[in-house]
Amino acid sequence: MGAGLVASLGRPGGNVTGLSMISPELAMKRLELLKETLPRTARVGVIWNPEVQAKRLDWMQTRAAAQTLGISLQSIEVRVPAVVEQVFTVLGQSRVDAAVLFTEAFPAPEVQRLIDFAARGRLPVMAEPLDYAKRGVLMAYGVSHADLFRQSAGYVDRLLKGANPGELPIEQPRRIQLVINLKTAKTLGLTIPTSVLGRADQIIE
Repeated sequence: MGAGLVASLGRPGGNVTGLSMISPELAMKRLELLKETLPRTARVGVIWNPEVQAKRLDWMQTRAAAQTLGISLQSIEVRVPAVVEQVFTVLGQSRVDAAVLFTEAFPAPEVQRLIDFAARGRLPVMAEPLDYAKRGVLMAYGVSHADLFRQSAGYVDRLLKGANPGELPIEQPRRIQLVINLKTAKTLGLTIPTSVLGRADQIIE
């Protein structure tokens, strides 16, 4: 709704309906998890694409969360065509304690280069997409895309039966997951607190 695509979640109007990723609403939790895992975290770099309207909402919510938690943010903006080397330079000069990586910041092939660069620089990364944890970031917190696909089957069924999309409420995801990569933690020389491990939906060892 904040992106201006629908009138309301309950009655979107027009020809648009579907499922919400609620990514902006998870901004506070991502920073809280970073802070709990790395208590000395004072400065966090946020890697995002300001040309994507939905990511602007993510950035605003993350900035508000940082103020509440007493964390300083550095906005690391990536525009298309993304040049990952520019991000390497900024991260190398910024002296951030950790980074948050939003989806759509880079084309898929470039994401792995950034994750590998962060690992070499011993930089902890919290990501939005859950599959990034398997690719090497320290933690990922967000919505399971697989669950969303299953949930969307109900919409397809109703639309095929003639339902008006503008009258179908936009549903919230049913499951939010935390994935932790202990291999990456070991590479970074970090010990994940048991309080954080206990909340993980998946642990990569």
